[in-house]
Amino acid sequence: MDAKPKKLFWGLIGGLVLFAGLMILDFYRCPFAYLTGYPCVGCGLSHGFLAILRLDFASANAFNALSIPLFLMFCLIGLATLSDLVLRTRFIEQLSAIRLTRMQYVLVGALFVLNWSLNLLRFMNRG
Repeated sequence: MDAKPKKLFWGLIGGLVLFAGLMILDFYRCPFAYLTGYPCVGCGLSHGFLAILRLDFASANAFNALSIPLFLMFCLIGLATLSDLVLRTRFIEQLSAIRLTRMQYVLVGALFVLNWSLNLLRFMNRG
């Protein structure tokens, strides 16, 4: 069996366990927000993911506009990894072979800057 899907699978499981533990114990705080007082581009993602699990998509979008697309992406990568492990497909290998163009990198960067701007606007309007 290829080692790459197995490592990715256990990395995902470990990350989920760590995330769940931190959320249950309420230890996690964003270092950027803690140091600057302003939300980072990822602030609200954990609350958004939890809202998605409750099927509250409006709240998930309100916490962070990228929470729904990123949650779907993580689910697809998890399913692809599971498929590679169980059915011996090669989805992760095919995904890792995809190379983005310079313009695609610029568009992804612009999306994150736009999302961060929305987070900052929401933060400023709160109070």
